[in-house]
Amino acid sequence: MPAFSYTLSESELIARLRRLLFMEPVDESVSRTDSPGALRRMELQVADAYIDGLISLDPSELPLTDLTPEAVLSNPLPGQPATLILPPRCLRPVSVRMAGWGRDATIVKAGTAVALAQDNPFSRGGTARPVAVVEPAGKLTLYTPPRNLAPSLLTLLAIALPPDGLYPLTQPLEHHILSRLASR
Repeated sequence: MPAFSYTLSESELIARLRRLLFMEPVDESVSRTDSPGALRRMELQVADAYIDGLISLDPSELPLTDLTPEAVLSNPLPGQPATLILPPRCLRPVSVRMAGWGRDATIVKAGTAVALAQDNPFSRGGTARPVAVVEPAGKLTLYTPPRNLAPSLLTLLAIALPPDGLYPLTQPLEHHILSRLASR
C-alpha cells in the first residue's frame, strides 16, 4: 500500500523546511553579488535531495503517479512480448498490469536471472505470472500479453518527476530531504 502523500508548492516546502531547520529570519540582511543567495542555494539543494529520495527510497515510501494515459504500448503479435514506452518523466515503474493478466507484473532489471529467463518461451512469464523487464532507453518489455485479447494497458504506476514548482511528498521523503539538508 502506498504511503499517504500530500503536495506542496516550492515556496511552501522551502518555508516548511526553513522552520524545521530553525532557519528563522533575522533583522539583519547581507547581500552578495559573487554567488547565488542562500535562498536560491537552498532551492537547489531541496531539488537535489528530492530527486535523490525518489531514486533511493523504497517505492512504498514514495508518492506514486498514474502514468497510464502517457505510456505508449506496442501492438505485438499474439503470444509475443509487448513493449511499453515509458513517459520521459518516469523514474521508476512500480506496478504494471495488462488486460487478461491475473496480477501485476513482477518488474525486474535487464540482465538479471529472471529477465534472462524471458528469452525462452517455455520459461517466460505469462498471464498467471507476468514479468516486465526494464530496458534501457525508457522501455518496459512485457511478458507475455494474453493470446486472445488485443494488448491493452490497464495500469502503470510509477515514481515520476513532478510538474515544475510542485512537490508531491510523503513523511519518509520529507525526512530524507531534511536529513540531506541538515548534513550539509
